[in-house]
Formats: sequence, structure tokens, C-alpha cells
Amino acid sequence: MTYQPEPVVKIVAFGDEYSLHAKEHFEFLAKHGLELSARFFSFVDRAKLEHFDNLPTEEYRKKLGELSDSQVVYNVSNAPKKSLQRYADMAKDYGVKANDVGSPLGKQWIGAASVSDIAKVTNGVVRAANALDTRIIRMFSFYPGTRENPMAANRNEQYRDAIALLRYVGRDLKRAGLVGFLENETGLFGNTGYTLRQIIEDITGNPDGLKFFAYHDGANDVRQNKRENAALQSFRELKQFLAGLHIKDAPSDYAIKNGESIETAEWPHSPAGQGDSNYQVILAEFTQIIPRIRRKLKGLGLDGLVPLVLEPHRQHQGKYGGFTGSLYMESIMALRGLLDGINRGVNVHNSEVFNMYQGEGDKIVSTRQSRLKKGIPYRPLLDIPDRPLLTRAV
Repeated sequence: MTYQPEPVVKIVAFGDEYSLHAKEHFEFLAKHGLELSARFFSFVDRAKLEHFDNLPTEEYRKKLGELSDSQVVYNVSNAPKKSLQRYADMAKDYGVKANDVGSPLGKQWIGAASVSDIAKVTNGVVRAANALDTRIIRMFSFYPGTRENPMAANRNEQYRDAIALLRYVGRDLKRAGLVGFLENETGLFGNTGYTLRQIIEDITGNPDGLKFFAYHDGANDVRQNKRENAALQSFRELKQFLAGLHIKDAPSDYAIKNGESIETAEWPHSPAGQGDSNYQVILAEFTQIIPRIRRKLKGLGLDGLVPLVLEPHRQHQGKYGGFTGSLYMESIMALRGLLDGINRGVNVHNSEVFNMYQGEGDKIVSTRQSRLKKGIPYRPLLDIPDRPLLTRAV
């Protein structure tokens, strides 16, 4: 009998980055053996969803907002009970396992946040996790100040308020048997690996026995800091709290236009290894701490497979998510090439997705660019056929 090494990581994807339509994204996830990070979904007939793939990002966001307000598109955290259960049943029918709820928890201006608002969102997140049979909640810290005055002078006081609210959320999650995975995110308290590590230390340094872990997102570092190796340094600062990675890459040389902020800019994203997030080095170093992370996950009663969560944002990106569509497979194969290039490779649980295009990952990696040149539109390196999509998520 040939020895088969035990899988150590699994590939997870945001279904709505392929298509907002639940049936379409479950078909994609099931076909490629991917686990789900649950966020947006819709059941509306595709014919009723307008084709707006080619809209500029701001017009697209406005259109998606209209669809959400009219209850055409749901977030799992606030979907009606029947719609959420239908979505969860569909996941089971397709054999797709939910790794986490990609929740909107946090991402509010701390000056306008209230316990009642946070409690409402937390209750919705717990309900979604129970329906989807997952215990991991992807979440965030808070923005300093208010939308009108983000640079408020009482920053230290606001930081203490943010810690208090995160502890409140942590206690609710603990009572529900769930665990929060905080992500470094642009503009928040905890926008870098160093500051997010401080937050987790401050939240968990209390008698409540709260547990929080971290997802690291390389592109979120690149978008904020043009310093070379910013993402790698951020990753290293977070190492002791990491329990998975968000795989999202971007070039650092994008010039923000007048009237844009870092958050609203139409920042181009690229497959892992083709931007400036230094994923070649990050993934190589990450493999060294996988055994420790697996013990941590098993201690939580989880399967011990370390999640690598694909969130490519290849066509659109916004405050609460992004869209990749037909470029998703190329992003998957870029990750495959990076994992294959580490020592003898990393044994992946759901390796069906990598076996479909044997050798193509190396093709992507061997032709990767150090950065996307300003003014030169991105073109896919692989011509992998995929049907056109009518929906996308932001």
C-alpha cells in the first residue's frame, strides 16, 4: 500500500466571489471540492438579475446595494430564517461544508457603535453558524472615530471602547460555542499585524478565558503601506495568533485617484504570488507553524485542517467583499503553484481542485510578474473556459 501523507490544509472560498446566485456558487464549490466561507447569496432567477458585470465599481456597488435593500441579495448574518435554512440545506445537498461565516461583525465606526447594534449582528452571526454547522466566525475590529471625523482626538478612549465591545462579542461567541477569527483590515484598529496582535492580546488578557485567533490578509497590508515587505512583516507580527490565511494579493504601485480613499479605490488585485504581498515567503514560513496551528484547531474541537481562504477580489473589491467570477480558477491554480513550490509541497485535503489542471499552477508561477504595471490591463495567463456570470458580490 502506498503511503499517503495526512492532509494538513484545506482550500476555502467565498462562494459569492464566483456568483451571488446560491445554486451557481454551490455548483462551483462542489465541482472543485472547496469548502465555503459563507457571506452573500441570492435565490432570484438569474433572468431577473440584471447583467451588470461591466459596470464601473461605484455603479456596481450602488446596484448591489439596491438589490440588498430590496431583499434580492442576503447576507447570511441577517437573512430571514427560512432563506437561511434553504441556503444551509442547499449546502448539504451539494455536499459543501462551511468552514466559517464570513461575517460583517465589527467594521463600524466606534463613535457610532452601540451594544444593542453589536448584539443584533452577533445574534444573526450565531444563527448563521448554527444553520451552517460551523464554529468559526470571521470578524473585524472597529474604525476609529466617526465617518465624519475618523481622526478624532480621543483615540485612546475609542480604542478602549473597541476592546470592550470585542470582549462583549467574544463572551457571546463563547456562550454559543463559537470562536472569532479577526482579520487585519484597512483603516481599522488592528489594520496591521502588529496592531491586530495588540488587540487580541488585550481582548484575551482577562479572566473570561476568551479565545480569538487571526486570519492574515496580505493585500490589505499592501493597500495601506507601500513599504517593501509590509505584508511579510505584518504576517510575522501575527504568527502566534494565526489559525489560517486569507489568500489575496495586490500590487503596491497603484496610484489612488483624487476623491478616492484606500477603502473606495478600485485597487487592482492579482493571483497569489503576482502582486507585492510576498506570498512565496509567507506560505513557506506558514508551513513551519502548521503543526502548532493544527493542535490549536483540534483543541477547539475542529477538524485540524488549516484553512487557506481564497478571496481574490480580481474584478471588484469593496468594503464588505469582492468579486472574481470566471478568474477564480486561475487564482486557485496560482495558489497551487505556490504550494507545490514549497519544499516537497503541502498536502491539501481537498486536492481535487488542484488535480484538475495538473501542471498549470507551475505555468502560472513561472510567468508571474513582480508587479502589475500601471496602465497595463491584466490579462489571464490561462485560458480556462467558464460560463459567463450575471452576478457578482462587492
